[in-house]
Amino acid sequence: MIARLRRAMRWQSLPLIIGFAMLALIVGSRAILVENQSTNRLAARDAIEYQQLLSGLLSLAQDAESGQRGYLLTGEKPYLEPYQKAVDALPGQLEQNLIIPAHILLRRSSWRTRLV
Repeated sequence: MIARLRRAMRWQSLPLIIGFAMLALIVGSRAILVENQSTNRLAARDAIEYQQLLSGLLSLAQDAESGQRGYLLTGEKPYLEPYQKAVDALPGQLEQNLIIPAHILLRRSSWRTRLV
């Protein structure tokens, strides 16, 4: 009788044990997904920041082109003003476009070390 009762208790506790195992699996996978989401959000922010820098570089190139075209068409010096501003700002913008990826790479390597 006691052996039968013990066997019945084992079978009754089996769904409870399976339920706890599933709960632990769900909680663990959720923690991993949250960490991945955080990493992806930071990567997206870096991509947007770099895209904005590239857009600024494109804008400078367009300003230089339109100023140069205006001067070539009219021969008037005021049309060279956007060209000069763009030429003066271009080295700084190029430097930023080279520095930012280095910061992004350093930040990503620090993410990987935190995850390991």
